[in-house]
Amino acid sequence: MKRSTLLAALLVGLAIPASAGAADVTAVHAVQRDLALASTFWAVEQPTLVSPCVADQVLVTTMQDGIGDGGALIPAADVWAETALGACSIDIAPVAWALGTSGDSGTSEMFCVLIAHEYGHTLGLPDTESIPLMSSSWGRRDDPLCDQAVYGWRWTLHKDREWIAANRSELRMATIERKARDAAASAQVSASQPAASQASASAPAGVTQPPVTPTPTA
Repeated sequence: MKRSTLLAALLVGLAIPASAGAADVTAVHAVQRDLALASTFWAVEQPTLVSPCVADQVLVTTMQDGIGDGGALIPAADVWAETALGACSIDIAPVAWALGTSGDSGTSEMFCVLIAHEYGHTLGLPDTESIPLMSSSWGRRDDPLCDQAVYGWRWTLHKDREWIAANRSELRMATIERKARDAAASAQVSASQPAASQASASAPAGVTQPPVTPTPTA
């Protein structure tokens, strides 16, 4: 499948509804897939990190001003996602949700990578250039599992195939452990609803801005 998505063209063609309040999209199939892929990816890349969350929540809601690189203030209009470090709730802007669920392969992968980046914040990882997926630059972010999930093995980039092949045993173990955690979390949630994450009065520490250029082709 050819990768030739132009974000500007998609934005023109999409009707972005105004958000009257937060919408919980955690149970949506694509979100469940992307959360599972993110969990597996980080279990391989950062095996010492453990999620503090019984279950992660993904909300589509209006953004607030965020803090970018070097402490610079990012206007809410330029924020696509925000997650407080160590929190269990990932907030997604309506525009990012609309693009990610538009059915286009390029923006589906972009949304998957966005979830993986924000999941890193739930593990306590800040935006940093030392970890490619936690970079503020979309050009440096890469999650091989998102690539394979969206495009299939045949169209997965060579470098992503190499990463998957090199980590095959770790991926298998991470998947087994994730399924066991998910089963335990489901049992706990059914017994009692998890407490809501404490919201910070300050701007979130982890924010994601939209790409400034069209999704690169490959």
